Amino acid sequence: MSWDGAIHGRIRVPADRREAWLDSSLDWSAVEGHEIWDGYVGASTVREVIEETGFSDEVQFLEFEWQGDVLRVAGFMSKDTFNENAITIAAAWAAAAGLAGTGELIAMGMLTASFAYRLTVGAGTASFVDVPEDELDKLERHRDARAIEERAAGAAMELARASMSEEQWNALMGGAAKKPAAKKKPAAKKKPAAKKKPAAKKKPAAKKKPAAKKKPARPRS
Repeated sequence: MSWDGAIHGRIRVPADRREAWLDSSLDWSAVEGHEIWDGYVGASTVREVIEETGFSDEVQFLEFEWQGDVLRVAGFMSKDTFNENAITIAAAWAAAAGLAGTGELIAMGMLTASFAYRLTVGAGTASFVDVPEDELDKLERHRDARAIEERAAGAAMELARASMSEEQWNALMGGAAKKPAAKKKPAAKKKPAAKKKPAAKKKPAAKKKPAAKKKPARPRS
């Protein structure tokens, strides 16, 4: 089963100890917690890791950048490339522990997998742990992780776009984006109909005078 992973972190090394750190040998077995991931270390010195393992292609990348006394790493890789580099970089970070180095490295699943390992360097020691599941969501929201994910997802989208025709792309995206319909102007309000004047009340008809009572006919004899 294939999946993708990301590596990000920073390590601070005093300027006067940088060269000593770069020339340090890698010894993953000396790191506390190394048995959690007894992986392959693919370099002999820190310098080899920093200067020779970086790369970039259409989607994957692994980059190192000095920012003053801090070295930053960021990468997105497929399963095999991730496994080849994660422990090697962690061993390089750990080598700074004895030279007053401080920092952290995260190796985690991304886009297609959810897991994470954390290496912490400080106070003369380096320790490696398997990050609990209930902390993964927080790691996925880390600014470095989000930047890597956005870059990788954008590159994958561009690669897919370049390999498709316009029709195929529109079908994938659910059709070309439609322009929003122009808003209709609200219909003018009709003036209320003029109120009709109430009809004039009719005067009551004059009462008729009662008919005169007829005199009763005389009884016949």
